Amino acid sequence: MENVTTYEKILKKEDEGIYIYIPIEIGDGVERMEISYEYSPWKFKGSAWRNDVDVIVVDEKGKDVGTRGSLIRNIIISPYYSTPGFDVREITKGTWNVVVLPARMISDEIDLKVHVKTFTKERKWYAGDTHAHTHNSDGALSYDELIQIAKKMGLEYLFLTDHNRTVLNMPRSQDFLTVVPGLEYTYPNGHINAWGAQQPYQGTFITNTQEGFLKLKEESERNGALISINHPFCSMCGFHWPLDNFDFDGVEVWNGPMRLDNLKAIDWWHDELCKGRKLSAVGGSDYHKDYFVVRILGRPATYIYSNGRSQNDLLKAIKEGRTSISSKIGGTFIDIKCGDSVVGDTVKVDENTKVEINVTNLKKGHILNVYDNEGIIYTYKAKKKCDHNVVLPVKSSKFISADVRYKLKGLKKFLFDIVMTFYIPKQAFMKDLPLMVEALCSPIWFE
Repeated sequence: MENVTTYEKILKKEDEGIYIYIPIEIGDGVERMEISYEYSPWKFKGSAWRNDVDVIVVDEKGKDVGTRGSLIRNIIISPYYSTPGFDVREITKGTWNVVVLPARMISDEIDLKVHVKTFTKERKWYAGDTHAHTHNSDGALSYDELIQIAKKMGLEYLFLTDHNRTVLNMPRSQDFLTVVPGLEYTYPNGHINAWGAQQPYQGTFITNTQEGFLKLKEESERNGALISINHPFCSMCGFHWPLDNFDFDGVEVWNGPMRLDNLKAIDWWHDELCKGRKLSAVGGSDYHKDYFVVRILGRPATYIYSNGRSQNDLLKAIKEGRTSISSKIGGTFIDIKCGDSVVGDTVKVDENTKVEINVTNLKKGHILNVYDNEGIIYTYKAKKKCDHNVVLPVKSSKFISADVRYKLKGLKKFLFDIVMTFYIPKQAFMKDLPLMVEALCSPIWFE
């Protein structure tokens, strides 16, 4: 929602060279602020001089956010883009100030108007990629090159996860793309993403034991990082430490192109759900470079149902299990609701409790499966490309989740085999493949 307030002030000759505070009240849930100002008169015919009014923005704690001279009079401040010269940051509740400085006054008076437009956070699905590498580890592209590609593809967020260390000048969010700092702890026994901390550890990441890693994990969490296990059943670099002797926030059940390794991870995740483990599922492209004409970034795409698109909002939503994964941006997508409750929520069940599953862009021949802790409770095979909606009663289910599966054949099977030739050669050109996953959605829980 958008709210606009205009502040008017007459600046007089005696105000020249004096900072003047205009307080503005910022409420809860503001995600973006746009400030513009105008004043008259500015220039005079036949004069080389003009009235100059500068603007400084100060937050509720009295900290400078940025400043602008009179030639550029439009300012944006947000956690995913700010005008150059202003902090990329969250908009916090409290009394901010627009501070004006009549730096030069040719006139006796100046009529000043300051317009403050605020935009509240929007709770919705945000699409992006949780796993990508740059040339700071073993990727092909720089930060800027990767970010530009992500923006062109329509990603709303991008997690940067180079191997084993962050670079302290890692870019902040920019140009309406939320950039989340992170790293991928990379050991012979497993890979683990740590998201959200510019520097999750001090010293060295090197350790030969899970105990050593767990100490590093705890340090990372103290520094604000969220922990996710990567591609746990990968044939090339799986997770070989026990997965049941420590806690983590999420698991990458879908890494890069859909393949047998991902199916094993999805099955394992479902079994963990059946045990009552509320474990968030994410997908990540594990992007390093393009393969000829095949762009891997954003494949798969993880949709996060978040209160906003700031780093903190996105990470909080992942931790709460509010995720749905699709093969790509704009691909088949699954959403599950129960009244006002959404994925990740826990709902108290009565005789009237029903769950609604909505699937968009369901392709011909693809199969929707809805699961609870006992197995498949609903199946639908699309006869044509369509959207599909079904409402099901909730009886003894502890959770309800869903996925869409399909059979690889024809040209798609051939292209899959070509891609797998580069990824995991021994899984290319196999016969009798099981159904692949096109989309999956995290569960709603019931009690």
